[in-house]
Amino acid sequence: MSNKDTSKADNGREESPLERDPGILGEIARAAEAAEAATEADQRDDRERRRGARRPRSIVLGCILAVLGVLLGAGIALLVSRSGGEEPDRTRTSAPPAVVDGRSRLVFATTPERPPETPDIIPVTTDHVYCFYELAGAAPDAPLAARWWHDGAPLGSLPLRDHQPDPDAEYATGRFAIAPPERPAGEETSQTPAGNFPPGLYEVEVAVRDRPDIAVRESFMALPGAAKILSGGGEPEGPPVVRELHFATELDDEGQPVDPRSTFPPTVDRIYVAFRYAGVPPGAALTVRWWGPSGESEIASREIAVTSSEGWANAWLDAEGGDLPAVDYRVTVHLGSETDPIASAGFSVTEDAPN
Repeated sequence: MSNKDTSKADNGREESPLERDPGILGEIARAAEAAEAATEADQRDDRERRRGARRPRSIVLGCILAVLGVLLGAGIALLVSRSGGEEPDRTRTSAPPAVVDGRSRLVFATTPERPPETPDIIPVTTDHVYCFYELAGAAPDAPLAARWWHDGAPLGSLPLRDHQPDPDAEYATGRFAIAPPERPAGEETSQTPAGNFPPGLYEVEVAVRDRPDIAVRESFMALPGAAKILSGGGEPEGPPVVRELHFATELDDEGQPVDPRSTFPPTVDRIYVAFRYAGVPPGAALTVRWWGPSGESEIASREIAVTSSEGWANAWLDAEGGDLPAVDYRVTVHLGSETDPIASAGFSVTEDAPN
């Protein structure tokens, strides 16, 4: 059979050129498909590259936006806090009251003329101390109140005696007088009798009534022998000693014994011991202790503040409403709380002693 005959289909239909040689058009078709597939693959790769290129930029952009958001939020919070939008912390406590400014002050003196500064020492023998006050922040006619302390112990309210405010001042200014504090009977001495200031540090506070935030507090020192101390009473030149020690029922104005003796009748009200000391540093203390047959009388023990390196000091033993027991007594003088005395002497109470 010829090729022409074999080009017919089994059913007698003549084959088309495509059917007769499918490889020709078939190869072309496969090449086109391959090209199309390659084109699609290239497009997919291009899209992948674009997406891959966009991803890092998206991450970086997201980070930048996040940082900007944080900064923007912080700025808004700061703005709100500055504008008062933040709720205040109600657990915080306010600062303690303080002097309004440097013009608030107290100055003390023993004369009605105000000195530039408070003297270093005010004599205990003065019968009053003037307090000159300046209270910035208070009106000239503001109602004032005062209180005071002696050696840290509260003395309570302090009356403004002879109060003289200055109505023409810009703020509360003026003066008032301070009288010595009242003392229980028996606490006075020959150097600081009743009506005088007991020695020690006095603190005074002046404030506007019902306004504790407008206040000023200052101090002054009252001591016996102030003139001698201020004139250079001197530091001790040697160890502490007691050069004289006497017993008597009376003392003179200088604190020295009157008619000293060593025996007393039981009916005496008080027996003094007076002694002259030297070599004691100012600011130290001398302790006087009283001893009987049954031991020390702690009630009679006294501590004496020393304001000069030498001088006279005294203490006493009271009968306390009855007769003193007719026995022998001894007195020891110590430097502060030291156990060993720097002086010791005795006296007797006896029925045979003259009055």
